[in-house]
Amino acid sequence: MSLLHYGIVLTLMLILFPMSINQMKVALDCEEIESFSGWLFLSACVAVLPMMALALTIAS
Repeated sequence: MSLLHYGIVLTLMLILFPMSINQMKVALDCEEIESFSGWLFLSACVAVLPMMALALTIAS
């Protein structure tokens, strides 16, 4: 994996994870369970990105 790929993963984590946590808080305040579930899924996907990057690095 090149430095560009690492930069993309890091940028996604730094932008999307805090944003999704904030949106989860807003969804809970408005009692929107469907929206909360969607943002929870997005934050889980972003949280898994470093492990996926590590697995791809080890595999190659």
